[in-house]
Amino acid sequence: MDINKSTIYYANPVSREPSVNAEGFLTGDTSIEYTTPVAIAAAITEPLNASDTQAYGRVENYDRVITLLGSPFVLDTRIWVNKVTTEPYDYIVVQPGTNTLVRQVEVNA
Repeated sequence: MDINKSTIYYANPVSREPSVNAEGFLTGDTSIEYTTPVAIAAAITEPLNASDTQAYGRVENYDRVITLLGSPFVLDTRIWVNKVTTEPYDYIVVQPGTNTLVRQVEVNA
């Protein structure tokens, strides 16, 4: 099983605070603080492609599946796949579990 694993990095959310603007009013956004990225070896699928979609469009809300027993991931965990942690993360967890579902995101540095 170890031969199918790749090294990825993850950072779990630590705290969630409501965002406040310069005047002290709530903006409706949430500011999330994350842990320092940690390396882990996990089995990760290739990205979904056009053949993975349904006849009426794509119904999945994820792009890859990460399989890991005792998964440390929680909702909104940041994931770096084939990247170093000095670059912006490229996936977030949308459904944690043994088979964790992740969605690709574009983050502007």
